[in-house]
Amino acid sequence: MLRVLRSGVCGTDATEWSSGPKTFPVNRIHPVTSHTGPMILGHEFVGEVVETDADGRFTAGDVVASGAGVSCGVCRRCREGRTNLCDVYYTLGLNVGGGMAEYVSVPERVLVPVPEAMSLDRAGLAQPMARLAGAAFVVP
Repeated sequence: MLRVLRSGVCGTDATEWSSGPKTFPVNRIHPVTSHTGPMILGHEFVGEVVETDADGRFTAGDVVASGAGVSCGVCRRCREGRTNLCDVYYTLGLNVGGGMAEYVSVPERVLVPVPEAMSLDRAGLAQPMARLAGAAFVVP
C-alpha cells in the first residue's frame, strides 16, 4: 500500500476526465481486475510505502515510483518482453483504481525505488520518462 505523494496527469487521464469514460469499465466487468463502475484515474505517480508483505523488497517509509502496466511476468509474452500482451495485463488508473487517490494498492513488482537525492517532482516523471526511453518498468 502506498500513500501517494505526487501524481501526474497524462493525455489519457485528461481524455477520460473530459470526454470519457472510454477506456475503463463502467458498464462491464473488467476480465482481469473485476472492476466495474467509477474509476480513480492516475497511472503516473510516486508514493511512500505504508504497508508491505513481510518478505517484500520495500519497507514502510521507502519512496517509490510506480509503473502503470501490471503483467504476470511469467507467461510466454512476458518472457519475450512483450508484457503489454500478457493475458492478465491491466493498467493502474484505467482498469483498477490509480494514483489520484490518497492511498493506492500496487503490486510490488511494478515499483522502483526513488533515490534520496531526487525531488518528488522529478520522481513523478519516472514512469512517463521510462516509457519514452523504451525502458521496461517491471522488476523481475
